[in-house]
Amino acid sequence: MGMRLLVDSLPRSFTVEKLCALFASYGQVLSAQVIKIPDQPVTLIGTVEMATEQDADRAMTALHGTIIENEMILVFKEPQQPD
Repeated sequence: MGMRLLVDSLPRSFTVEKLCALFASYGQVLSAQVIKIPDQPVTLIGTVEMATEQDADRAMTALHGTIIENEMILVFKEPQQPD
């Protein structure tokens, strides 16, 4: 199992394909999802699962605070669920 990242403040025009392409530069993307928030018409959130923790760390370091289509995206590691 890979490492999941949470991506906040994606531009409303973002798609799963764009999200995968954005993160693929930093390692293997296992899955991605874009979620529309009904009460926030301007931005989206997303999740990206990277193949390794090292890939996730590289992506998070490079992309956190990046401006995309006039939105500053925020990238965080998803909290681990206790076993």
